[in-house]
Amino acid sequence: MKRPIPGTQPVHGREYLYIEYESGDAFSVCFPTIAGWGDVPLPKSGGAINEAAEISIPEGSSFFGVSYKGDLDGWRRKLVRFAEDQGLRWGRIDSERLVLSSGEELPLGVCEVTLD
Repeated sequence: MKRPIPGTQPVHGREYLYIEYESGDAFSVCFPTIAGWGDVPLPKSGGAINEAAEISIPEGSSFFGVSYKGDLDGWRRKLVRFAEDQGLRWGRIDSERLVLSSGEELPLGVCEVTLD
């Protein structure tokens, strides 16, 4: 049974974000940097996890999936700030579309999705 793409089905108390990454970088390499990044304090509660999901868009860029719970605003600020400070796009899934921080909206059907 194939699992759903993280973020396509709402889960109470959890949000999903996709962060662009450079080829060859992995979540395990990026996340320790994210947690300690910038002047945005660590969220007050909860945690973030690797969703073992990657979305590659037609232009060739890839995004890894992260979900978080607890202090949703705190985690969202932390992750978005990291991406913005690094010049990376971030996105979320909305109605079978990947909506990117750059304003682009791509149907998931045109993207390559890899679920580990």
